[in-house]
Amino acid sequence: MRSSVTAQHGWAALDLTERLALLARVADTVEEHVTELARLENLEMGKPVPLAE
Repeated sequence: MRSSVTAQHGWAALDLTERLALLARVADTVEEHVTELARLENLEMGKPVPLAE
């Protein structure tokens, strides 16, 4: 719980441009690994890979 509070304070200290840049990096990383993430979701939830992508 403490780490989430600490992280939130750090996030709140960022300006909008910095937040958008970080979110864009997260989105790029997810896109780069979409097939792997879909396979993991398939293993965890039993969801067919095409639906997970």
